[in-house]
Amino acid sequence: MELLASLFTFITLITKIAIIDTGINPHTEVARYMCADGHKAFDGRDIEDDRGHGTSIAAIIMSEVRNKKVCFIVIKYLDKLGKGWLTSSLRYVSTLDVQYINISLSGYGDDLNEYKELHNILNQGKVVVVAAGNDGANFDKNCNKYPACHRLKDKRLWVVGSKTNDGKITDYSNYGNVVNAWANGELYDEVGTSYATARWTANLINNGLGQARR
Repeated sequence: MELLASLFTFITLITKIAIIDTGINPHTEVARYMCADGHKAFDGRDIEDDRGHGTSIAAIIMSEVRNKKVCFIVIKYLDKLGKGWLTSSLRYVSTLDVQYINISLSGYGDDLNEYKELHNILNQGKVVVVAAGNDGANFDKNCNKYPACHRLKDKRLWVVGSKTNDGKITDYSNYGNVVNAWANGELYDEVGTSYATARWTANLINNGLGQARR
């Protein structure tokens, strides 16, 4: 009986993260933190990473999360030609038992169905963290990158921009009132709010924080 109770406690302490991105390289060290099931590729192939981006995002999150009782579910929304299925990915996430969702991507186009799926996920109490984007644009003048600008309609969304270690907004990061979180966006010789988003997701997990405040 005690063994069953201990097993139940261990299972309930696992934090699950859905990473909506380009997949995962199964031959990397970070792949050992993949959850047992739930992975899905919307390109009709497999979850193997065609671009390396999703693998980098998972590696940042897992390297910065202090409590390793965490696993991630890979949701491959983008194929190697750049075609994406974000709305379908969000709809799928709504069926999963996850606490955090990392979306290190940004694109043009205010899609109502995309917003509805995102809003539904937030209503479930899940924590959604998205990238602000890398255009160096002031969202207070024109907010046109999504899913970040869905925060105009739902303040529970975390939108992450990039700052340097001394607190200055980077030249490439979008900014404005829509952006409500900041982190370092460097990864070796690359930069981007994608990487800042992964770090903010890890920060939320480390501190037991939930959705952004309205």
